[in-house]
Amino acid sequence: MVAAHVWAQHIVCGEKHAIWLNQLAPAGLQNALVRYLYQRDEGDTFQAHYRANTPARLDGLLSDCGLCHIDMRLVGDPTHIAFDRALFALGRWIERVLPEGWQTRLMGDYTWRPNDV
Repeated sequence: MVAAHVWAQHIVCGEKHAIWLNQLAPAGLQNALVRYLYQRDEGDTFQAHYRANTPARLDGLLSDCGLCHIDMRLVGDPTHIAFDRALFALGRWIERVLPEGWQTRLMGDYTWRPNDV
C-alpha cells in the first residue's frame, strides 16, 4: 500500500515570545482583547496549557500514532498581531529579528503506513 502523507501544523511553538506574552497577561486583559480585537465572546477565551508544542514532543506524539517523520520546521507567522497594515509590518519585522528557533509555527510532513501500524 502507498504511504499517505499527513501535514501537521501547530500554531504556537515552544516556550517562545507568544506564549510568554499570553501567560503574562491577566485573564481579564486577555478576555477584553479577544472581545475587542476578534469581536468574540469572553467565553471563547481560556487559559492555555501547552503540552505538545515543541518539535521533539510533537514528533514523539505523532510517532506514537504510527506516523513516520519526513520533515518538521519552524516558520514565522506575523499574522498573530496583523489587525491592520502597520501591525502586519511590525509582525514581519519581529519575525525577522527573532533568534533562530523562536518562530511561532511548527509545520511538519509525516507519512502513515497502515500496514506498519
